[in-house]
Amino acid sequence: LCRTPFLIGLFDRGRTVVEDNVKYKILPYFKKSSVYHLIQAIGTFFYATIWSLKTDEGFIFCDVLCKSMVYGLGLSSVFHRKKIIGLVTDMPGMSHERPNGYKPESIGDKLHYYFISKLDGFVLISPLSDKLINPDKKPYMIMEGVVDHNLACDTCENKRPTIDFLYAGILSSVYGLDWLVKAFMRLKNDNVRLIIYG
Repeated sequence: LCRTPFLIGLFDRGRTVVEDNVKYKILPYFKKSSVYHLIQAIGTFFYATIWSLKTDEGFIFCDVLCKSMVYGLGLSSVFHRKKIIGLVTDMPGMSHERPNGYKPESIGDKLHYYFISKLDGFVLISPLSDKLINPDKKPYMIMEGVVDHNLACDTCENKRPTIDFLYAGILSSVYGLDWLVKAFMRLKNDNVRLIIYG
């Protein structure tokens, strides 16, 4: 944290985390501030540009849901030729406060999709998202259902006493979660469970 008493708890000076020989750079940012996105975009731009010019190899992976990061990387790509790959875990504009999509008149939303379109490739969790996020038919791969094979249990077959249904996503009635719960409660079967992860 910043040592200035006024900024303690408001500013994260960033850090580097290494896990399994992979280095993750967490950029500095102001918490709960209107300048949060601006600071993050500027930090992303400078860090990506400097790193890209210093090394001959490597790729840049980007969470496309983070507008400020997409802005910063999009601008940095003007100065280097590194491949920037977008990780698409959800459709932009469909996962937060505006579940029905982006506002067509919003300059910020237009810029977001513009810079996403400039990425070099995508990692998607569904082939359906390719039609929306990747109209220029850039390279992509589908990565869904990732499971650690070390957790496999050959002797666990048929041991579960119930049939489980899993919902993983935002806990909001906008996505029909309340309908799902009400419908599930009408089942007359004690051997089924609905498990919800938000």
